[in-house]
Amino acid sequence: MKYFTFLAVLSLLHLLIAAQECPLPSITQIESVLPPLLVVSDGNQVYSPNVTEGSVQYVCQAQGSMIDTYQAIALIATFTPNPGEPEQTSIFDIECNSGTWSGRTGSLDPPPPSVVGAPTRTDCYRCREGFGGDTRCRACDSACNSGLMRCTGSGSGVCCLSFTSTGQCSDTVSCSSSGINFIANEDNNYFCSCIEGYTGSDCLTNINDCDPNPCDNQNAYCIDEVASYTCVCLDGYTGVNCSINIDDCSPNPCKNGGACNDQVADYTCNCVEGYTGKNCSNIDDCSPDPCKYGATCDDQVADYNCHCVKGYTGKNCSIDIDDCSPNLCQNGATCHDQVADYSCHCVEGYTGKNCSINIDDCSPDPCKNGATCNDQVADYQCECRSGFRGKNCSENINDCAPDPCVKGTCVDEINDYTCICESGYYGKNCSLTITPSPSPTQCTLSGCENCDAVREGCCRICSAGYILNDNCLCVGRNFQENSQFPSWAISITVIIPIVIVIALAVLLIVLYIGKGNELCAPGSKEEKEVM
Repeated sequence: MKYFTFLAVLSLLHLLIAAQECPLPSITQIESVLPPLLVVSDGNQVYSPNVTEGSVQYVCQAQGSMIDTYQAIALIATFTPNPGEPEQTSIFDIECNSGTWSGRTGSLDPPPPSVVGAPTRTDCYRCREGFGGDTRCRACDSACNSGLMRCTGSGSGVCCLSFTSTGQCSDTVSCSSSGINFIANEDNNYFCSCIEGYTGSDCLTNINDCDPNPCDNQNAYCIDEVASYTCVCLDGYTGVNCSINIDDCSPNPCKNGGACNDQVADYTCNCVEGYTGKNCSNIDDCSPDPCKYGATCDDQVADYNCHCVKGYTGKNCSIDIDDCSPNLCQNGATCHDQVADYSCHCVEGYTGKNCSINIDDCSPDPCKNGATCNDQVADYQCECRSGFRGKNCSENINDCAPDPCVKGTCVDEINDYTCICESGYYGKNCSLTITPSPSPTQCTLSGCENCDAVREGCCRICSAGYILNDNCLCVGRNFQENSQFPSWAISITVIIPIVIVIALAVLLIVLYIGKGNELCAPGSKEEKEVM
């Protein structure tokens, strides 16, 4: 009866123990234990943490009674408390309760540098902050520290000596004395046998999983492992056995409509016209530059466009635009084409950009002596005043050539001349002979020294400063030179003032007589006074 009672109690304890052991947590389970820890650490709010894939590191593992189960774990993880928030890395403790992982509040801390990247401690029966320093590991009793043995409790005899084929700890069969690669299982009544991957009487020979070679021997080489192998693929292949050619055309690296052809660790692109290169980039039709004379080249697909500088045209800007077509030069000028310009070679007498301006040959005025200048083409003409001649009217015409004076000396003047007559001659040209007076008579003619006794009113010899004109009268030399009036006009000019004076005198006499008659009229004031 006691024996059955003992078995019942043992079974119940086993169920209780099994209920406190869990396999390694998943990412989702780790995320589920973090919110309560964050509330204590960072404040009371709602958290939705997201653990970064590949960031989990186990620092301490407390072994359960079944293979690959654990009672408690201390781990490091990187996570965001809420989406969009900065990442943080922390160390914290989790414990298995009734088959479910839960976090131990107050254990969330920055990880000590000494445990970051360090090997996992598995010789622990408790993983908790405050034990074992930075690793948080309370180590097993030394009695459990050899071979396959692991402690499952704090007692020196609570050891897992080996695992059965079902994965449960056995504390009765030990393979520790046989070597590190032995295991006890039910198939051999817990006699120690080689673990998977080893063979030989001493279980030290690693079975060569690369013989025969499972890898595609053309595309990979095999690395043997314990109960496994790894195929190291050549470039371009993938898969467990390197039998899959990697599709280098996925995603398509060819640009601009190019067709991709997959090869081994490579690809080729069939480019459409205008594109070239590994990935069908646009052919630079501007290299080398086809544009001339400083034009700017604009690359296009299978073509180019030249932006010409002013004055050039054509596909390559190699044609100088003929700025002389149509000809803008005037008045017979010759046009010379230039770059974006032209010049006119003017004929004589014209100037300006287009030779449209007649040069003013009268500026400055070349004509002298009051002449009028008339501009012409590359020339001018002076209209001279009387008495002058020459291109510029600068030459006084010699009115004494030929000599007009018959009996006298000619003195040239402007458009005129004066003859200084010899004694006994008179007239404009000294061509008249003075007839001697039979007897000197008193002469009253103005400027006359000796009157002509034969011709009444004529002077024979003029006084000094006077000359004898064609009317045989003496006139002052200056008057003669400047006057253009005939002799009868001169007489009138003398008579008119005399006539005016006589007329005024007659008028005054008439007025005076009229006044006297008015005073003596019947009924006048004076008459009344007399009466």
